[in-house]
Amino acid sequence: MKDTNTQNNLDLIWASGFYLTEDLPKNFGKWSEKKLNKFLVDHAWQPFEYYEADYIWEQIERLADQGRTYFERNTK
Repeated sequence: MKDTNTQNNLDLIWASGFYLTEDLPKNFGKWSEKKLNKFLVDHAWQPFEYYEADYIWEQIERLADQGRTYFERNTK
């Protein structure tokens, strides 16, 4: 059985590469919200550089969720 928290974090790291110039590090889940928000803003890919951290995070979460759904449906 997969550790869903670990899988979720891996999905978020994967998805972050579509919105950030540097992927989220493996230990990002232990960060404070303030530290995470600073990382998101500091590493926002050019099309997202003027967006707030909450918006960037929302996009990362959506892609991670959609990616997981897609991979689970198509790898059975």
